[in-house]
Amino acid sequence: MISSDRTQNAIVAFTIIAAIVSSLFLAGNTQYYSGSYALAGRMEVEIVKTTVSNIDPTNTSVFPHIAFTFNMHTDAETEGNVRLGFLGANVYLNGDQLSYTPLAYTVPWDRQPLYPNYDENYTLGSTTISLDRDTVLLANSTGQWHWEVTFRYYFTTFEEADSITWRFIFFNWTGSTTIL
Repeated sequence: MISSDRTQNAIVAFTIIAAIVSSLFLAGNTQYYSGSYALAGRMEVEIVKTTVSNIDPTNTSVFPHIAFTFNMHTDAETEGNVRLGFLGANVYLNGDQLSYTPLAYTVPWDRQPLYPNYDENYTLGSTTISLDRDTVLLANSTGQWHWEVTFRYYFTTFEEADSITWRFIFFNWTGSTTIL
């Protein structure tokens, strides 16, 4: 030991043990906090499916239903404290904004936490009203489905209201649209 005095040796040994234990806690906390930012920062979003249903041009009381299925995934393998709170989309079809067709989803509490290798699908859908109905019927009659979608979501870290972060992702494509 360092000294021939037992008391002094006990103090030195206790200090070394305390330093080792606290460094382990510090390393664990650092990984947890950095994991939170990795989960949120490495989130990728893709459109999996676009569906339009309930199309009946001959019946003016029938309104089409539009739905987008988004896949949200991350390859982060670390634990953290991140919650997904809200998903929404602003949609244009063939250059016309579907302004009266809200696509929004509040994620239920039990599905909010992100976790390592998170991979979930969310479907946002809504029935059109008369002003947007004509846009959908025109796309159906011409067979042209050119979508422009601004997808937005927010997440919080460490369950702090001040930590809400919004992310906006723009999709522009003439993709396959399932007509039901």
